[in-house]
Amino acid sequence: MAFAENPATSGIVNERYQAPSFDMRRFTRAPMRLEGTFFFNAPQETVFERVTNPNMIAKWFSSLITNGYADHTRSENPGDWGAGTKRYCTLTDGGVLDETILHWAPPYICVYTVKNKSMPIKSHAAVMLVEPLGAGRSVFTWRQYFDLTGVVKRLIFPGMMRSMMTKGVNTLARELGGEGGAMRKAG
Repeated sequence: MAFAENPATSGIVNERYQAPSFDMRRFTRAPMRLEGTFFFNAPQETVFERVTNPNMIAKWFSSLITNGYADHTRSENPGDWGAGTKRYCTLTDGGVLDETILHWAPPYICVYTVKNKSMPIKSHAAVMLVEPLGAGRSVFTWRQYFDLTGVVKRLIFPGMMRSMMTKGVNTLARELGGEGGAMRKAG
């Protein structure tokens, strides 16, 4: 795997990229519930743009998202991407994913949190890591940390999200080329 969770720090360990003082506990104490690794025949910069830009996400994740936009007014880099940037993705059911970027280090890593009233989760944080493999190839690793709420939805939500996320990212893999991959239950 391209990066591993360090049990002592719950941080990201990666020989090519070391985020200073990066520790998932800064963002959430929730356990990792989903993890996926996807392979692309596209450079790291292209994949990073496609998986982080809400307009691009809507193109490959169309089973869930119809459109999106970013608001950089609260970004650590006013007017540009950075921690504090808000991503808004309109869902096919009319709801909106309200996402806040927590850590931004392109073209390697994006950590974000999401809020949506219909999602049976709390204490959410997600990590998107894109690493170069050489020869114009890259690997995308996506991890989802959250606590479940409710009774009924909590039973179906992780499986539903695992399926939808796998389908979406594999749509992107068909567009860019590569083997794609799969989300899986973590732990």
